[in-house]
Amino acid sequence: MVPELLEQRPRPDEKLRDNPLFQKLSRILKKAAPLNLLDPENPEFQAARCRTFHDITRFAHEKSMDAMFALGVDQSLESCGCSRLRTDLPLNLFVLDLGGGLRVRGQAWVMEDDIVSRPFKALLRGFHHPQVTWAGQVAPDLKGFISVFANTMYDMGKAEKGLSGKSFAVVSDNYLNLNSRLGYHFAILDAYVSEERNDNYISFQFKGGAAGVERRERRARLLSDILDDLGFKVQVTGDMVRARMVKYSLLETEQTLELVGLLSAFARQLDLALTSETVAARCFQAFKEADYSLSFLRPQPVSGKQ
Repeated sequence: MVPELLEQRPRPDEKLRDNPLFQKLSRILKKAAPLNLLDPENPEFQAARCRTFHDITRFAHEKSMDAMFALGVDQSLESCGCSRLRTDLPLNLFVLDLGGGLRVRGQAWVMEDDIVSRPFKALLRGFHHPQVTWAGQVAPDLKGFISVFANTMYDMGKAEKGLSGKSFAVVSDNYLNLNSRLGYHFAILDAYVSEERNDNYISFQFKGGAAGVERRERRARLLSDILDDLGFKVQVTGDMVRARMVKYSLLETEQTLELVGLLSAFARQLDLALTSETVAARCFQAFKEADYSLSFLRPQPVSGKQ
């Protein structure tokens, strides 16, 4: 490498600056890429406020999600052939089979044994890990409890919508798209599992929580660290986590899906308990060491007086 030659080499922007095509693309990009509609809870989050194509896409996505999880969604399920999953998991889950995902399609209710979809079965194995405790709660401190109370008071319908929200799975033999609401958070999982390594992928998004912004964002960073350790490429924006992995073998993809299911249960209420980065680091180490019970965060029974 010769420094003198590098200094003489024109920069790409200098060569392209006067190119008509480059100038036109620059003008288009200014209208397409910026995002102005950042917070769906903000009163300014309106169609009339869309100023770029990115705004339009974001607005359309948020409103379509709102429509999907609206309280009146029961009527839309009656004629679509969705089956409700009978399970001991705290999920109000409806399944739409595109073909090969269930033993029998179109039944009103299905059992977990009726599921044939490979990615869905892998995810459920993670949900049912013996160390996962769905019934108990992690122990929030007083500040965390007040944060939850304040959040619920801010939106009086939040508790009802969050805790009883419907979840939807679209499945085939090799495919799974799961949109789930559990507690106060929202997750999207999209995965394909097959013998063809180049076709396999897992895409995972996670957002929300019952606690304040600081703790939700701390949980997002914890999830990011764990997913990165599992081999995902991860992006974090506030309390939103986006992760993706591609081109793993069938077995590796199934095993990772199982861990994603386990992680979803593991992190279910952690935003309440993550009082510090030290606690977050301990949770990360617990997951890495396959200590999924989080017993150190759960309320211990008070022994009777002797």
